[in-house]
Amino acid sequence: MKTILPLVVFSLFPMSAFAQGDPQCVELGKLAQSVMSARIQGKPMEPILDYVSNDPQWNYPKVAREIVVIGYERPLGASFEASIQDFAGRVLMACVQDPAPYMME
Repeated sequence: MKTILPLVVFSLFPMSAFAQGDPQCVELGKLAQSVMSARIQGKPMEPILDYVSNDPQWNYPKVAREIVVIGYERPLGASFEASIQDFAGRVLMACVQDPAPYMME
């Protein structure tokens, strides 16, 4: 299962949507995008939580886990694409406006 999750996390949308901003915030925005896409595709939350909790690339697994949980709790909009972009944009904007809570634990 661990080999499938990186594909979900890193292969969803053009990187140009997150071309600007703090690199850590951009990374969290991409994670939010991937989480919402996985949810829409019907993927279970648990393997994604395991991935962000155990993969050494995540310097802030607590924040990443919170993004996963919020993404799965959040209501979906009428358009799946809009739901994905809205959630990713909100995570990115929150991080850029006040990065302290999103940085190292």
